[in-house]
Amino acid sequence: GDTCGMIVVTGMPCPQCGMTRSWVHGIRGDLLQAFWFSPSGLALLGWIIGGGVVGAVRLVTRDPERLSPPDWALFGWVAFWLVPLYLVGYLLRLGGINPLP
Repeated sequence: GDTCGMIVVTGMPCPQCGMTRSWVHGIRGDLLQAFWFSPSGLALLGWIIGGGVVGAVRLVTRDPERLSPPDWALFGWVAFWLVPLYLVGYLLRLGGINPLP
């Protein structure tokens, strides 16, 4: 495909670089390749799939509170899982570690 505009302008990848390809590989079941493209992309894909499952269960059971996690669990997921994967993955990529395959 076309080169990302951020790479063209700055010569550096954007923080989301590789996320779409990560999702494609994740949906196809190639989780290792998905992780190498974007660890945070794979985590976010899992979050979205999980949200879809929870939404479907709530719809079928007609119970909007079913499977509601406590607030601390949601905060923990974002603060200690999704954000570090995103930031660390991007910093490593900028440092030349884990370049796009």
